[in-house]
Amino acid sequence: MAAEVARSAAARRRIVGETRWINLNLRADGVLTYAPVTGSETVGFDMSSGRAGFTWEIPEDTEISGPMALGLFLETERAEDVYLFVGVQKLRAGRVVPFEGSYGYGFDRVTTGWLKVSLRKPDPDGSFPQGPLHAYDEVWPLEEGEIVPVDIALLPSATFFRKGEQLRLVVQGRWFSTRNPLLDQLPAAYERGPRGICILHCGGEHEARLRIPVIPRYDSAQNTLS
Repeated sequence: MAAEVARSAAARRRIVGETRWINLNLRADGVLTYAPVTGSETVGFDMSSGRAGFTWEIPEDTEISGPMALGLFLETERAEDVYLFVGVQKLRAGRVVPFEGSYGYGFDRVTTGWLKVSLRKPDPDGSFPQGPLHAYDEVWPLEEGEIVPVDIALLPSATFFRKGEQLRLVVQGRWFSTRNPLLDQLPAAYERGPRGICILHCGGEHEARLRIPVIPRYDSAQNTLS
């Protein structure tokens, strides 16, 4: 038994060490895809009430374990900043699968990330491809019509997806729930963001993508990864 446990632990360490980092490209029609998106298109949302969603249908049983990173290109209308909140949801048969969150909140997501776009300056000493970091030492306001790159780190998570389930990326300008003592993550709260329109650019020279960590499957009989 001890030897089997040791072999399983060693296999797990090997699997994690061979994590595959996969880029899912954002299409303006709401799809996440492996394929390059050649044409540049846009999708916009009201920062106070709207959102943009992008969905990937899982092609095979897949374990996603580790931090994710979102790379966007965006501009604003009638605003010098965007308070971006991004989340990844798991869907089964078209319905969101809820997760247990902080403070006993029962409607959480797979993972979440957030950033004030005016604080997007990268930390040159701390950023890495799987999880960008920011310096937070300068404010870079947006000018209307200016398209800027924005990298957002999403918190580490570990979720197993069955073939046919869906991963959905949500991008919006407000927190995901309201301040409701019965249905919210109280006492946590987030500063209300500015009003305006956020426009996401996808494809072509604006290679918006979600970077995900996929754990290779381990075949114990063959002692191989696939």
